[in-house]
Amino acid sequence: MTRRFTSDELYAIRNHIPIDILIEKLLGVPVKHTQNRLHFSCPLCAGFQTSILREKNLSRCFDCGKNFNAIEIVMYHMQIGFVESVKRLKQYQADLTKPTRLLKKRKKLNCPVALGEIIADSFPAARHNPTCNTNPAENKQAISKRIDDLEKRFDTLSAHVDKLSRLILSS
Repeated sequence: MTRRFTSDELYAIRNHIPIDILIEKLLGVPVKHTQNRLHFSCPLCAGFQTSILREKNLSRCFDCGKNFNAIEIVMYHMQIGFVESVKRLKQYQADLTKPTRLLKKRKKLNCPVALGEIIADSFPAARHNPTCNTNPAENKQAISKRIDDLEKRFDTLSAHVDKLSRLILSS
């Protein structure tokens, strides 16, 4: 029987995909934040007596006593097998490490990159989306306007978060 994954691949998947981000962002598991700790709904017993050890990239449910690494949490949460779980995590890992053309160019020049430029570089070409305008110049202009609007909203949201943080700290 041939191995489907090398031990290096499995090690990288288990240890280099942050389990807290995997649980909260990728899997969308219900979470609670208390005292700078992340508690998540256990995929086996649904309890919230859970914890994450970031240094070892592991999670544990104290209700059912089960420890989870990144592969296992995907297996149990999505109810899929080991091979499918590893394949999904490999794709997620590839997406995380795939810089856009713009980022590569800016990195060479040592320039900051606007959020809107990152998003614009990530959009598929208009020809792949039948709902888009057929004129590429119009599509680019519409996307640029939408990105500018999103950046303004992001800046406003960031200002509100800073204001709330100062209010909380001054209490």
